Amino acid sequence: MKKLILLLFLNSLISFSQSKTVNVEIENLHEEFNTVLKKYYPAKKLGASYKLFLSDLNQKKVNPQIIKEKNVIDAFLTIRKTPSFYKIWKKDTVNPRRKNVINYESDFYKKLVDDCEDQDSKKLLKETGEALTKLPDLNPFIIVGSYVENLKDKHYDIESVQKAISLTIYYDIVEQFTK
Repeated sequence: MKKLILLLFLNSLISFSQSKTVNVEIENLHEEFNTVLKKYYPAKKLGASYKLFLSDLNQKKVNPQIIKEKNVIDAFLTIRKTPSFYKIWKKDTVNPRRKNVINYESDFYKKLVDDCEDQDSKKLLKETGEALTKLPDLNPFIIVGSYVENLKDKHYDIESVQKAISLTIYYDIVEQFTK
């Protein structure tokens, strides 16, 4: 009985440790993107920078150098080598031109949605995940356009929305262009 309790405790400890590692790696990616936003949108508050980035992306006038930032690529390549990567992404079985896509059914994405305290934003993130689960090869610019159209200025200050933009849009683009 003591061995069973010890095994359960160790299993819980390992799960907690892995979860904490994933969170640290996600935070690192998120912070690297925030640094990039400050560089490319320097006179703006962070929420406004997110909005401008999405707007520029939607209008296809975003600076292409934004996805070539060395710190971003280094952080992304680091997480891509860890088990944490496949807690966010999954192998793309639909589009042969892509290696990996965001896993909208993952615990990571579900937690991102659940952690969102603003109900409008939560609904948008949830619907986005559901749409991309049903239509995995949906053009990402449709999602960008939906965010631009539906997010209000105040929503860009919400951490869950920022993480959704940084991880599911920005880093999804980085994934496509990083070898």
